Amino acid sequence: NVVMEELQGKVDENLGCEEGKGLCRQRSIQVEGAFGILKQDRGMTRFRRRGLKGVKMEFLLNCLGLNLYKYHLFWLKQRANSLIGKLN
Repeated sequence: NVVMEELQGKVDENLGCEEGKGLCRQRSIQVEGAFGILKQDRGMTRFRRRGLKGVKMEFLLNCLGLNLYKYHLFWLKQRANSLIGKLN
């Protein structure tokens, strides 16, 4: 397939440069970190649902919860910084 070969050439070109290699390494670290948080901190070591549909729902709910938790921490940090700014 000509189109697929062109796309694969573009991917190889992007990953061949130093910036592409750095982005690839950074993405690898970020993804492993999220799974580590879910497994270690949140205790998600096994799925409690059966079937692909149930497992997918459970995983998406856990991811949603993790994102809400991270947003909450971000919001608290922003609020603390604004309160400190008002005191100065």
